[in-house]
Amino acid sequence: MLQPQNPVNGRLRDVPFLVLVVLVLVLSIALLYSGSQAGQGEGKQSSEVSEQGGALSRVRVDFYGESLCPDCRHMVLDVLKPMVEGGFADVMDLRYIAYGKVRSVGGELQCQHGELECLYNRYINCAQEEGDISKWMGYVECLAKDLGKLRAGTIVDECASSHGLSADALQKCAEGDRGAMLEADAGKKTTSLNPKLNFVPWIVVNGAPIGADFENLDRYVCVSLAEDARPKACSSLPRGLGHQ
Repeated sequence: MLQPQNPVNGRLRDVPFLVLVVLVLVLSIALLYSGSQAGQGEGKQSSEVSEQGGALSRVRVDFYGESLCPDCRHMVLDVLKPMVEGGFADVMDLRYIAYGKVRSVGGELQCQHGELECLYNRYINCAQEEGDISKWMGYVECLAKDLGKLRAGTIVDECASSHGLSADALQKCAEGDRGAMLEADAGKKTTSLNPKLNFVPWIVVNGAPIGADFENLDRYVCVSLAEDARPKACSSLPRGLGHQ
């Protein structure tokens, strides 16, 4: 019995062979182009994301604080310092946005702990231009050890030189146009927070504020990381958190 002819196949047989080849080539090029564009958009993200269910290989931590704030001193010396020394420096993109609860009075900025705090906030922001967390974080720790000496200005240069930073370069930055620009940038980032900052230290992990639980920052970082990216210090987490 003769099979009924498929009308679609019949029409395709009428199309010249060369036209079909051209169409296939055009479609192939279009698909390749769209794939490369998608890859470019995802490239940065994929470098930070593990294959383990989207868990991260690095965690962004933004620390909003003030140079002369006692609670920020606690954050630096009792929370961040042990974390950096415990291997977290390799898995954290840490930034200290030194600004805090600044008010504008008559067009001038007033820091919560006085004019000197505004100055040393600029020093802290300038120190991070170095990029090496071991240097700038060591410098910040040094400043925080004795807030009385920091107010007196007797440890600023010493803290810089003892951590591989140029005291002259820091002063030039903090007291010049670069320091003013970094201050304005820190202010913009602080005032645009959502939800708004209402105390310091204010810690944001991967875009999410952790509020008054800042002393447990290590837990937030650990559970955000892929298991194979976690530093050894994460092994001391409570069992319920270790596999999140």
